Amino acid sequence: MESQAWLVLILLILTNLSDLATAQNYWCYNDGNYTANSTYSTNLNTLLSSLSSNMDDSGFYSASRGEAAPDQANAVALCRADIQLQSCRSCVQNATIELPNLCPEQKHAILWRDVCMLHYSNVSLFGNRSDLPAIMVWDRTNASSPDQFKEILRTVVDTLSLQAASGGSLMKVAAGNHTAPDFQTIYAMLQCTPDISEEDCSGCLTAAAQRIPQCCDSKRAATILTPSCNLRYDVSPFYNITRIQEAQAAVSVATPVPAPAPAPAPAPAPTLPVPAPRSL
Repeated sequence: MESQAWLVLILLILTNLSDLATAQNYWCYNDGNYTANSTYSTNLNTLLSSLSSNMDDSGFYSASRGEAAPDQANAVALCRADIQLQSCRSCVQNATIELPNLCPEQKHAILWRDVCMLHYSNVSLFGNRSDLPAIMVWDRTNASSPDQFKEILRTVVDTLSLQAASGGSLMKVAAGNHTAPDFQTIYAMLQCTPDISEEDCSGCLTAAAQRIPQCCDSKRAATILTPSCNLRYDVSPFYNITRIQEAQAAVSVATPVPAPAPAPAPAPAPTLPVPAPRSL
């Protein structure tokens, strides 16, 4: 029954890029409710109020508030890796106001905005891969030479998936482009929440790519959003590669370099046997 519910959800939120503004871009999980002024409500409100200010150049932040379930609030926020920090914080701030209103008194909810995602729950989210729910949006226009287009797109996605998954524990993102038939260029950007493992990131992006034939086969552009990863491609440039590189450099500089291991202590000099005295 649960798998059927997810299937219905996926079908309901398929939409066209031109209709993205009116698409359902959030999901209220049926994982329990809370009441106003309850311990969970207090923990969630306190947690949400601090998220935007804690976003940094990595575009990711995860935190918890409260001692343990069922009153502990957990949240994850992820921004598109190619946006400026100020825009990231603004998006997350707006999401923290919008989502509780969209899913009033629901303990578990998720929202995707244009350049950020907010996900909160009463169970731990950090390090846990989730491929559902999935939002899929696409351009109505078909690409020319569709068979060649799909083959090149598959190559681009496979290459970038490997790069994104190997990005490390602070940023998992990759962007690039490839020449397509009929003077087109395919631009793509793939990103995971960096708290999941390399294997889980790769698996999430693979699952996202496998949804392309369901909604977006031969389409000139598409976006697939899930709680743990997202995939975008277009025949028009849409990402800021300079900003991605700046963010990666900033995160690299901010990461403390482990101190070198202390040199081993010199081995003690061997003790030589003292010869016994001899009588002459």
